[in-house]
Amino acid sequence: MNPPLRIVVADDHPMFREGLRFVLGREEDLVVVGEAATGAEALRLTRELDPDVVVMDLAMPDVGGLAATRRLTELGARARILVLTMSEDDESVLAALRAAPAATW
Repeated sequence: MNPPLRIVVADDHPMFREGLRFVLGREEDLVVVGEAATGAEALRLTRELDPDVVVMDLAMPDVGGLAATRRLTELGARARILVLTMSEDDESVLAALRAAPAATW
């Protein structure tokens, strides 16, 4: 059996993070190793914990999710980035897709 995927959840809403942690925790092959409420925390935790996946909200305080995604790509983070957003703004979604190379989608 493969080791579980290690996940960092980055979202500024505590209830959303808690719900996502609960849902992901029900799967044997997934483990949430860290939670971030800001983009800066997401950057720090990703560097410290080296997760397989970062679930990234686009709208967060200080460093937004889009800027954090760009920075992680620049730093060569190996984590795949899954962007979650409630935004219906096409430009935000396209910017998120452009923030990381296609290999991270």
